[in-house]
Amino acid sequence: MNQPYNSATAIPSPTLGIDMALARCTIDSIRSAVRHLSDRNLVELVALVTGHKKTVRLVMDTADWIVLRETLPAFNLLGQHAEFKLGVTKKSSVGDQFTTDRPWDDDTAESILVYVAHDQATIDDALQKERSKSNDNGVGELLGYPSCCITAYREIVQGKLWVNQIVAKTAGSVTSCYANKLAYLFKGSPSFLPDYYPCSLSCAGSARLGETFFEAMLAFGMRELAESMKQKLLRPILYMPGLLIQLKQISQQDDRMMFEPQDADFYQFGFLEGKQLLAKGQLPISKDENGVSGNYDGITYRLLQFTDLY
Repeated sequence: MNQPYNSATAIPSPTLGIDMALARCTIDSIRSAVRHLSDRNLVELVALVTGHKKTVRLVMDTADWIVLRETLPAFNLLGQHAEFKLGVTKKSSVGDQFTTDRPWDDDTAESILVYVAHDQATIDDALQKERSKSNDNGVGELLGYPSCCITAYREIVQGKLWVNQIVAKTAGSVTSCYANKLAYLFKGSPSFLPDYYPCSLSCAGSARLGETFFEAMLAFGMRELAESMKQKLLRPILYMPGLLIQLKQISQQDDRMMFEPQDADFYQFGFLEGKQLLAKGQLPISKDENGVSGNYDGITYRLLQFTDLY
């Protein structure tokens, strides 16, 4: 898995002519200066600079765009915003926002859509796909998302919660940390995946894409940060509808799992009682072809574990 997921769109030697020390300093300044740019967006920009991605799609406010635009020459990048704004139509219980196009003069729509790439033709292509909406897969394909995930997204748009969806479709008891989309819900935890929902935690295309972005960070000279992110993505997660519990580490013996309750982090999206499961520092589990799960005091849960090996 050493090749980029969408290698056909990689740009040959994009870092030639770039002062890499200046570029790394610029990334650090962007993290502090651009308020609505997430760490996932910054990882995408690094992947773009190193030729592991063709274009980056960003949603931000006008003030952030003005700041970001001034930094793009340091990376030999171009950027352009769409001729429309984005307005929020609904929010999910896990904080995700779904948007629709709004006229540029609509003062109630605060976000703008920006594409960044190495060449104007790519940006023009992206903005045309955004305007036409004639091909639902067009934007996702241009951004390098796996086709299975593009298809699965339609169910999420229709109202299904992505956390429940990707866990339900996850096969096996151990999956790739590079496809671990759940971790970023916890404070201080990262994701190597861009702003899309993998169809499952066991999606091979998402794992390849996440690993490619990890490799982009190494190529950019960000090994320490990349390795730190990966270690957090390797932490096991206990899932139940409405609650995620991330543990620093666990041990398994026969039909039980053991852990340190004080090391647990929580992400709640509708269920509170599950916290009581942690009191004794151990839980019963069983394993079958669908993964590792258990039931205690009437509460059903599933253990999700991650690896960087394949």
